[in-house]
Amino acid sequence: MDKVSFHALAPGATVRSANISGALCLSARDLIFVVTGNHIQHAYHVWRTIRDLHSLVEGVHYHLYQFPGKGQRSQPLVSMRTAMMIVCSLPGKRAKAAKSKALQILDCLVTSN
Repeated sequence: MDKVSFHALAPGATVRSANISGALCLSARDLIFVVTGNHIQHAYHVWRTIRDLHSLVEGVHYHLYQFPGKGQRSQPLVSMRTAMMIVCSLPGKRAKAAKSKALQILDCLVTSN
């Protein structure tokens, strides 16, 4: 399992990632969790809300992926473009403060791949 460092947002913060059809994809729930700083269950709720609200308008594309390991469930993985859209849509004070740094990290990932 690969992880992308979001250390600039919080020490030790990482987002699980996988290569899907040659493209780096990130766990949507991990990304939401890292940027908002809320409980992982809240991240799942926020993901469902974003997915439902934006899927028809902006084309939220995701793949279900099961990371290796005991007890893992299928996770929504998103492209870098969708990850940026998610970060811009996140609610909350911490997310508002973290958006700029999170987008810089994602932009670096896009340019390095």
